[in-house]
Amino acid sequence: MLTAFAFEAYLNHAGDVTFECWEELDRLPPMAKLELLSEKLNVSFPEGHGARPLQTVHKLLNLRNTIAHGRSGEINIKPLIRTTENYQTALNEEVLTDWEKLVQTDEFAKRVRQDVRDVLERVHAARKDDKEHLFTYGMALYGASLVDER
Repeated sequence: MLTAFAFEAYLNHAGDVTFECWEELDRLPPMAKLELLSEKLNVSFPEGHGARPLQTVHKLLNLRNTIAHGRSGEINIKPLIRTTENYQTALNEEVLTDWEKLVQTDEFAKRVRQDVRDVLERVHAARKDDKEHLFTYGMALYGASLVDER
């Protein structure tokens, strides 16, 4: 979820420095923001929307929307034909929604981090402004002074 938030935050930052009218565009969905920035900055994704990295970004944003705007629903599963040898295992299999399947392991989260990085690096490299480092984790300066109270 935090990666989805960071993704949109970067798009908002890049959009603000790329378009004078970004305030009016701020309400666009994240994928529309990415498409607008990509067109303006000549960023291409020859792999298309059906392949990584954009496919992963789509899944991430769908997951984010599903979690943020939860709804009741039914899970429709296909009937499975099982043999008498493994029917007991099949009866105990957990029925999961699509988003629940994504969060069972850390595999999707790792893929998301990699693919979002790929997308943002392409957009960042195409920006023409005087840009900051893409991934920084903050900076702090500390100091101390010795005060002699004699």
